[in-house]
Amino acid sequence: MRCIPYWVAALVLLAGCAAPTKYIEPDASKPARAAGPTVGAPGVVDHPQTAAWQQLISGAPKAGFLVERPNLAAWTLNLRYTGDPKEYIDCGRVVSKVKTAKGEHTYDFPAAKAYQQYQLQKGNKVFLVDRRMNIEIRTTVSLEPVTQSSTRLKMDSQYIATRDQAVRGGGAKPFGMTDSISFDAAGGATFPNAATRCRGTGKFESDVLAVARRG
Repeated sequence: MRCIPYWVAALVLLAGCAAPTKYIEPDASKPARAAGPTVGAPGVVDHPQTAAWQQLISGAPKAGFLVERPNLAAWTLNLRYTGDPKEYIDCGRVVSKVKTAKGEHTYDFPAAKAYQQYQLQKGNKVFLVDRRMNIEIRTTVSLEPVTQSSTRLKMDSQYIATRDQAVRGGGAKPFGMTDSISFDAAGGATFPNAATRCRGTGKFESDVLAVARRG
């Protein structure tokens, strides 16, 4: 009988093939949770172009966004966010049920959670998973005057989600895996290993608009 390498077994586990473990995809029928305009759509702020520009330059760092390559001649700038992805992307949920001599336990958590330690079970073997998620969002913001007192912001956002998973226990050699996906604000993508689908919630774009609307 052919033996299955430990890393293949671990990959099968992470893919949700352990019987009590399941993955629930984001509900595509629900709109993104944006407090502002629809994802990918332009938004208007009630400030002149210069005031909106200055508000973004000064306010974005306070909101946790890094300002890059401001070009006043073209009225464009880039904003970047790196960190906890939970509010900015929806990756569905992970549900894992474990039954041992100590009793039963169910882990149920958002797949976009920055850190989660949980157990999964295959047969009578229990594995411990350390799972980390990180997001990097880059957007190019263009400012266009609508009237003398209002400005339209257009954003072209790109998301890069990175997932790190480490598995140990079950009598197997510890195994780690890192993979990444990229997508735009209007779309989504699925991780190639241990399939998890993510999409933007629209909150990042809404937060940028909120910065420009202050003052």
